[in-house]
Amino acid sequence: MIKIKYPQNITNSGNKTAFLYRTQELLRLEHNKHGKDFREGKITEKKWEDYLKIFDKKSDSLISDILKYRNMLKNDKTINDDLSNSFEE
Repeated sequence: MIKIKYPQNITNSGNKTAFLYRTQELLRLEHNKHGKDFREGKITEKKWEDYLKIFDKKSDSLISDILKYRNMLKNDKTINDDLSNSFEE
């Protein structure tokens, strides 16, 4: 896996989770661009395959950290510990 590099101003679990989801979306868009370039013959099959290896490592790192922070948030009772204040009636 490739280590995630968090900006210095992102320190709490909620912001890290948001950062990870946004980074995952940017990676998806980059993947689509490289895939299009490959389909259109702008990059070779070797370059595409090399990109996919790096993509998979980055994607695995993102998913691992997303799950870690997701579990932390799910168990954080300081955010909310009662459904009664979660929904408007």
